[in-house]
Amino acid sequence: MEKKLSTIIFDFGNVLIDLDIPGFRQRMSNLTGIQPADQSHKIREVMASYECGLLSTELFINRIIKLSARPVQALDIIQCWNSMLVGIKPETLKILRHFKSHFDTYLLSNTNALHIEWVHRHLKDEHNITAFETEYLHGSFYSHELKMAKPDPQIYQEVQRRIEVPGEQILFIDDLEENVAGAKNAGWHSVVHPPGHSIADTLNSFQHLSHTNYVG
Repeated sequence: MEKKLSTIIFDFGNVLIDLDIPGFRQRMSNLTGIQPADQSHKIREVMASYECGLLSTELFINRIIKLSARPVQALDIIQCWNSMLVGIKPETLKILRHFKSHFDTYLLSNTNALHIEWVHRHLKDEHNITAFETEYLHGSFYSHELKMAKPDPQIYQEVQRRIEVPGEQILFIDDLEENVAGAKNAGWHSVVHPPGHSIADTLNSFQHLSHTNYVG
């Protein structure tokens, strides 16, 4: 007999928090002189190392400065880097509260120290929230703290080991196909969330959650 879902694990970017990736790439180009078409291979490795906790924030900024085609200040890089983040809608917070009352809920995000610091400031300033990871979730797993990132199979194994829940009881939601595929390979139920859509629609469409549908 199939066990009921007990746990929902959310990605962060483009699932719970809106992102502006195209705008960020253009702003990074304007700042550093690195064209958007070149950023993927010039900056990707640095970004990946930072998100896996292999680089400190200071080293990350210094690497970007060295890659830049024009003089650039550390503060400008930080502001540009954080401009990727748009914000969390009030409705999303209501949805999280609703599902937390029915399931164990977690975050599993490829992220970094600068972005999490920005998120905490945003939540405090815009929503008067100072304990997001415990007030709206049962826990969080950030790549820079785990020293690994999706879709590495080890990250799903490590999260499951820590929460002590069978894979068949877990629903994972992410906006990237490769991350969802990694979760499916780990034995989790997994759904691709279309960026720009309400997370409530994605959750309500999953038949296993029909008894806990969110109605805004």
